[in-house]
Amino acid sequence: MLKWLSILTFCALLAVGAMGAWVWTWLDAKPTSSASSTTQRLVTIPRGSSTKSISRLLADAELIEHPQLWASSARALNLSQAFRAGEYAFAGDESPRELMLRLVAGEVTAYQVGLVEGWTLQQALKLLQSAPKLNWDLEGADSESLFGLLQQRLPVERYQALSGAEVFAGALVDEVAVGAEGWLFPDTYSYTAGSNASDLVARAWQQMQTELSKVWQSRSPKLPYANAAELLTMASIVEKETGQAADREIIAQVFVRRLQIGMRLQTDPTVIYGLGAAFDGDLKRIHLRTDTPYNSYTRHGLPPTAIALPGSAALEAAAHPAAGEFLYFVARGDGSSQFSKTLAEHDAAVQRYQRRAKPKAAAKNAATSGQGN
Repeated sequence: MLKWLSILTFCALLAVGAMGAWVWTWLDAKPTSSASSTTQRLVTIPRGSSTKSISRLLADAELIEHPQLWASSARALNLSQAFRAGEYAFAGDESPRELMLRLVAGEVTAYQVGLVEGWTLQQALKLLQSAPKLNWDLEGADSESLFGLLQQRLPVERYQALSGAEVFAGALVDEVAVGAEGWLFPDTYSYTAGSNASDLVARAWQQMQTELSKVWQSRSPKLPYANAAELLTMASIVEKETGQAADREIIAQVFVRRLQIGMRLQTDPTVIYGLGAAFDGDLKRIHLRTDTPYNSYTRHGLPPTAIALPGSAALEAAAHPAAGEFLYFVARGDGSSQFSKTLAEHDAAVQRYQRRAKPKAAAKNAATSGQGN
């Protein structure tokens, strides 16, 4: 009897060993041709998913053939508690073990969205609202309401750190932000499916603070900015006025010089921004005479906020304008500008570069686009 028990025990151990060896081999085996495909599979693992439910999702996507065995193996390897939620893109040729390791590593699908230099905040928010699989939690956001919405959406500590940054102080009036225009840094941002737009916007806000702080600390001496927020505003004007990169620092010099001598900036982009939705693409003389907080033809100094998202080059130009005493510039028609020190030189440049334009257009161009009158 003992002999037979020993034989049975030995056979059982052999069977268990053989089964274990087969499972170990199966874990590293690539899918069969019927289960694999060149088509990418997107699998979303919800938060709190059990190992069993994850195995079923993988089986439904034809990534594994034995979901129960996959789940049991994950538990045996103590991996099931380490699986991370999110959206995964699988090629379809991963082994069962590779699937487990990717879930443990949290190699979720990354999406990207790019904010462009010179865009207004509203254009940037519109893009984010339509970004694929980005959770839009900033309904109704605009320049006036964005910071308030972020205060509601972000963790308290994170919002306090951003709003309390030294470089941001100049954007506050009685501790209330005057507007969010210009405060998102134009760059490409990655996010995962289900991420909140408020988180991405907060990252863009933080990045702008980082970039602005760099140029503010290294700025040229004797610039007419009371704080970093004013440098940001100047950078946004330079961003909108620059046609060719080679002119950027000189354009900044023109506007800085105008501020220094008390001359009005007289730049079209600020007028256009102040018109808002009322602007139909055709800037008229009546617009230049219509007073708004952003009309730099009717008001001295910088507008109350930035007018666009300035990039690194525009920030650098505002912080380090070219040396010189130019006060005027006119478009040459090829994207570059002709700069002048006196109104007489400027009038001659207008005649030279605008003479092919229609009389009405030439007259308007002579009085606008940063040229003065």
